[in-house]
Amino acid sequence: MWHYKVHDIDSVFQSAATDPWKDTIIDLTPYSASGIVQVRFRSQITRSSGGAGDVAIDDVSITNAGGSFCPAPTGVGVVGVACDTANLGWTSAAGKQSLIEYGPTGFTLGSGTKVNYVISPYSLTGLMPNTTYDFYVADTCGNDTSAWVMTSFTTANGPISAAFTATNGAPTATLLTVSFDASASVGATAYSWDFGDGSTGTGALAQHTYNANGTYTVVLTATGPCGTQTLSKTIIVAGIGLDENAIARGMTIYPNPVQSKMQLELHNRTGSSIDIRILAMDGKEVYRKSEKELNGDSQWTLDLGKLAKGVYILEVTTENSVMRERLIKE
Repeated sequence: MWHYKVHDIDSVFQSAATDPWKDTIIDLTPYSASGIVQVRFRSQITRSSGGAGDVAIDDVSITNAGGSFCPAPTGVGVVGVACDTANLGWTSAAGKQSLIEYGPTGFTLGSGTKVNYVISPYSLTGLMPNTTYDFYVADTCGNDTSAWVMTSFTTANGPISAAFTATNGAPTATLLTVSFDASASVGATAYSWDFGDGSTGTGALAQHTYNANGTYTVVLTATGPCGTQTLSKTIIVAGIGLDENAIARGMTIYPNPVQSKMQLELHNRTGSSIDIRILAMDGKEVYRKSEKELNGDSQWTLDLGKLAKGVYILEVTTENSVMRERLIKE
């Protein structure tokens, strides 16, 4: 449908050939249209006094003031957010590339971090944890740019939390293997270990073999997108070189396994004192008893009813010997 006389000139616009060009701007806001729009120029010349009029038109342009003919992207949203990254997606017209700009929420468009000519999805990196960001995206159409579309997101919040357990294996005459488990750590993606004897390791699950009894400080370093945390624990390695032939050397214990009370006998032992200890497999002392005056054969009743079920080490120390034997509490 044609809209007639959108702009009408009903007089002499210029009277001399030397007159300058005149610009005319016509506001088309009142006229709605879709699809292909045609513009028509019509002139009606009236001859007078033997003269003739003419019409000259040049530099005609149609602009979309305050907007763009380039369609804006749709479906702008957040696909996934971590502590320092965010994956964002949107839908652009076929073959179009996009401009993006982002910064802390409330930043002024034009002052943020810009990335040009990308396609969806796009991953932002190097973000700060627990921070809200505004993200703008616009599409490009040749020399034109669409309107900007904005969305906001908040990065995940740490902090990372390191945790681990240590479980002693059975000692042998020369070594003891300890199993370490850091899978209960929160927010960690990498793990490194210092086992306290000059050895190191990696991984959420690790094992280390110790060759000597003693106390060791184990350090776990857990690292993730939200930072790094270290955790130290002290472990006790005991039982390496345990004498399993104590019976043949003059010490008897029974019953073994024991449920409540156990008899300890020493044969052909003399001296002024004896120290009786029971150790858990991690080296922690759980029972102790001291006696004086050994004279040949001696016997003691050890009340172990309060001990938890498990494997223990009985250690008997006299003035001139140390005897150890494994015992089982049922």
